[in-house]
Amino acid sequence: MSAMRAIKSYALMIGIALLFVFFIIYLTEAIHPAPQYDQFCGPEFGPRYKTAPLPAGEAATNADESQRRMDRVVNECGSQGGTLVKYTYDEKNLFVSADCSLCNKDFEQASKEHAMIVFYISTIAGVLALITGMYILTGVEAVGLGFMFGGLILIFYGGVQSFRYFGRIARVVLLGLGLLLLIWIAYKKTKK
Repeated sequence: MSAMRAIKSYALMIGIALLFVFFIIYLTEAIHPAPQYDQFCGPEFGPRYKTAPLPAGEAATNADESQRRMDRVVNECGSQGGTLVKYTYDEKNLFVSADCSLCNKDFEQASKEHAMIVFYISTIAGVLALITGMYILTGVEAVGLGFMFGGLILIFYGGVQSFRYFGRIARVVLLGLGLLLLIWIAYKKTKK
């Protein structure tokens, strides 16, 4: 194969791989859009949904008591996974109450669900692309290799999107499976 033909073949392979990856990513986003922060929380970190007032009890009489009351309310809201917003103070500038916003918690849960959907779709599409590139699209080498390369990128992309939501053991298992997959592909494609 001439050098020019090899360059064209590699360019075609990379183009097929990248377009396939972008197609799957944008298809996933069209079907299940990623949650946006301002869907759950207001623009100035003021909550739009699910706030609950947390009174500090009887009015504080000094700054130390006000700080203890604020600390209790902070801990109570934090234990629910929330963040305090809309603080209220009396005329002596002592803490009275605050609202507990769970918008970050809700946003994080929606982000986790989206990341897992991206993981499943990209992993399945990636494995199917690998199989297609290895066994079905073997007539034109650049096309088969493009699908294989795109499949590997998709598997990597899905793992990166959801890696933080997996436990320690699941992360090790996923990395081990990915390594085994690459070794298997290397043996299948290079064995004559």
